[in-house]
Amino acid sequence: DIGGVSGNRRGSFNYPIECLDRIKYLNINPDAKPHFNISIEDKLPFYDEFECIVATELLEYIDNIDKCFDNFNRLGKIDSILLLSWPWMNALHGDYDYDFKRYSLIYIKKKLDRYGFKILDFNPNGGFFTVLWDFIHRLHFQKLIKFMPLRIFIRVFLLLSKHFVIFLDELFYSSDFVSTGYTLVAKK
Repeated sequence: DIGGVSGNRRGSFNYPIECLDRIKYLNINPDAKPHFNISIEDKLPFYDEFECIVATELLEYIDNIDKCFDNFNRLGKIDSILLLSWPWMNALHGDYDYDFKRYSLIYIKKKLDRYGFKILDFNPNGGFFTVLWDFIHRLHFQKLIKFMPLRIFIRVFLLLSKHFVIFLDELFYSSDFVSTGYTLVAKK
């Protein structure tokens, strides 16, 4: 798990219990209690070692994406799986001092192809209405709107509309190009 925190969940994603003792964490932050305190951008001391590589919400923090994808390739055994997710039309994360980049779907697909990965499954995370909702949420969350009656209105709107915008995306709009981010599974 690259960028993961030892013993922590990643959102609603959970590892199967039978796999917990086999998971190795790679992170530059020693507070994450990684097995390997090293960057994915460094030359790693592993080669063809892992059956699955998890890199969720990592790419936006990477300065040299080619080194990152080269290491994905080096780390994985033949037929290994890469689980990858990254933001697209999404505001900078809370750790915005380190949140450097956004990558298009086309760019990531080209990188995967260049480094020998074949996409098995792919999903955009949200569509037009979710993107719009997220940006309104960010305006409210960062207190960028100073007029209090408007802030209250937006707060109520956000609370009442969260699940409705997902419904709207599913009902009216489906696009791989307007999304809050992407999740994919690829095979080496």
